[in-house]
Amino acid sequence: MEKYLRNMENRGWSVVRAPVIPVRGGSPQIPDGVLFKDGTCWVVDASVVADNADLDDAHDNKCAKYNTPAVRDWCQTHWPSQEGSWVPLFGALIFNWRGAMSPRSARMCKLMGMSQADTKILSVSVVEWGGKSIATSIEHCL
Repeated sequence: MEKYLRNMENRGWSVVRAPVIPVRGGSPQIPDGVLFKDGTCWVVDASVVADNADLDDAHDNKCAKYNTPAVRDWCQTHWPSQEGSWVPLFGALIFNWRGAMSPRSARMCKLMGMSQADTKILSVSVVEWGGKSIATSIEHCL
């Protein structure tokens, strides 16, 4: 997720990493990042799922998880609009452990100005991270 957030900062987005958003009467919500640029706000969270998971379903579930009154209010409080009210957008970076990206996640990245080459780098990073995690687990078992 950090590569994605740095990429977006390089494209002029203001980024808040892992904000703790209070929820009245419940546990706080902590998306991986909230990004703002030119009157547009995105709440984005990432996940790596099994290779038999429906990637777009996982994307939709992440979006629904954060599309709450508390998160919407937090976004509007932190980035008030001079031109009236606006609604934050919700997205997710969903990959399977083999590096395949959800088509909906890819569309979100494109809307936010990322190139196809940038999304490929994210996919490779997921596979590389998974390989390192497995290697570390094996080392601990030996």
